[in-house]
Amino acid sequence: MFMNQISNPEEEKKVLFCPLKEHPNPYFEREQYLSLNGQWEFEINKSSSLPTSYPKNILVPFSVETKMSGINTSVSKDDFMHYRRKVILPSSFIGEALLLNFVAVDQVCDVYWNKELVGHHEGGALPFAFYISKAYAENILEVVVNDDTDSEIYPRGKQSNNPGFIWYPPTSGIYGSVYLEAVPKNNRIVAFSITPSLEEELFNIDLQVEGNLKTAEVEIFFDGLLLTKQQSEKGNEDNGFSFSLSSKDRKGISHLWTPENPNLYSFKAYYGQDKVSSFAGLRKFSVINRNKVNVPAINNKPYFIAAILDQGYFSESGLTAPSYEALRKDILLAKSCGFNCLRKHIKVEPMRFYFMCDQIGMLVGQDFVNGGAPYSQYLTLIRPFFHLPINDRSYKRFGRASEVGRTFFINEIEGTVNLFRNVASLCFYTLFNEGWGQFDARRLTDILRTADNTRLIDSTSGWYDQKAGDFSSHHIYFRPVHLLKSRNRILSLSEFGGYGLFIEGHSFKEGKKKTFGYKDFASREALNEGLSKLWRRDVLKNIKKGLSLIVYTELSDVEQEINGLITYDREVAKVDTNKLKQLNEEAIILFSNFVSKKS
Repeated sequence: MFMNQISNPEEEKKVLFCPLKEHPNPYFEREQYLSLNGQWEFEINKSSSLPTSYPKNILVPFSVETKMSGINTSVSKDDFMHYRRKVILPSSFIGEALLLNFVAVDQVCDVYWNKELVGHHEGGALPFAFYISKAYAENILEVVVNDDTDSEIYPRGKQSNNPGFIWYPPTSGIYGSVYLEAVPKNNRIVAFSITPSLEEELFNIDLQVEGNLKTAEVEIFFDGLLLTKQQSEKGNEDNGFSFSLSSKDRKGISHLWTPENPNLYSFKAYYGQDKVSSFAGLRKFSVINRNKVNVPAINNKPYFIAAILDQGYFSESGLTAPSYEALRKDILLAKSCGFNCLRKHIKVEPMRFYFMCDQIGMLVGQDFVNGGAPYSQYLTLIRPFFHLPINDRSYKRFGRASEVGRTFFINEIEGTVNLFRNVASLCFYTLFNEGWGQFDARRLTDILRTADNTRLIDSTSGWYDQKAGDFSSHHIYFRPVHLLKSRNRILSLSEFGGYGLFIEGHSFKEGKKKTFGYKDFASREALNEGLSKLWRRDVLKNIKKGLSLIVYTELSDVEQEINGLITYDREVAKVDTNKLKQLNEEAIILFSNFVSKKS
């Protein structure tokens, strides 16, 4: 019996509950959309074949290890997770082709539509989709997933089969939204890339399609008003159309995007009967020299980036936020503390998160999700105290002996860049963090720069610098920060702080002895006084040396870590937001004075 046949009223409510039902990707959105989140049938066994029965229920899109999924159990590398649900199509979908979208599945999956295999995917961080040409009013969707957390091939971030310290439990199976879009059978849009040009005051648009129509059209809007539209004939051999649309409104004014004024333009693309909408901001991220040091710039003006580390874990739902409103509250909390940037640490969020950052005016530093074999304790525990000049072509030392794993990471660079192409707020990438899964940083920086020259790159955040990228990047926790000027790269304190406060009844672990913080405090008053001293000692004093990007650890507690501004359950704020905002504002003023004075 399928779940939507259940007659019990209370069970019916559970079946109808559809978490995260909003369209996950405002940068590539169709009107004909159906969320498949909610209760699915579920089974775990040792076979990759489709099972004959599904005795359990699971709430998608939450991983099997989380309470919110309803399963709350661990899986091994030999286990297969089996998902099934009935898909009843709206009448408007009948007769159309379908695009079946998965925001995140960890790691290897096969997807069956009415018992026929429609696609296979490997990975864990990036979204994917399968085209379905044949559908009925009622259909059966089945997904089979296998997850080996310790695999050397796939990205895993901070997942570990031995969680503790700074490592967390695995995330397995479907952990991102699943949704259908109705698309034309013959002619459809497959990619919609928008690149702003500040100097020319226009947007360069690349539209990739599948089909044989000779023309496509794009419209640009600001504040709901149509500015212009442009029709283009196919201009290249790879099924692409190119457009250049002016950003000027009817008064001849272009509206720039900054964190202080987050102006967004909206776009619509048409190709036959297919229509896709998107957003973009007119802005430029670059490096500019002031007083013989390089600093970040937004729209050709020096800009101090005050960031906070955001790992995006939630106590009840792991790597998947319980709602988009929960993500919005995290962004607003950071904003209220005077931070203008979130460093999204070792995970990829649904695109709606980045859209909210665009709307609110919150910069994003995006980490690539690391992979490789388990990391050397020598490298991860000794490096905070001793400088080790190690060449990252020593693949085995960094857990990168697998050529297949290295190739997989390289291949995902282009996919990651394409995913974030239209995001206005994303200002820098972190390629490698603290040596985790690091290899060939100089070469990969060049590959990333070729794929996207519109953002800055922190090639080796914290440790094992290979003199590549835009940042001289430092992680300092256990000692006062004394930085040396960097004439060729931006001086960055890309992790610091980690001040902890245990809150009884709101900690992941019962008892303070089982928690972790870089420096612990006994009360809110002591914590806030400690933060004030930290900013004055480690941030403000180094701005005169060119320090222009900071990343405080961290936004929320995670598992056993108690370093957050707020508890893991998001119920208790530990910091005085006004005082922290004043400290960040003081840093920004000092930076403004530094870059404006004559050398």
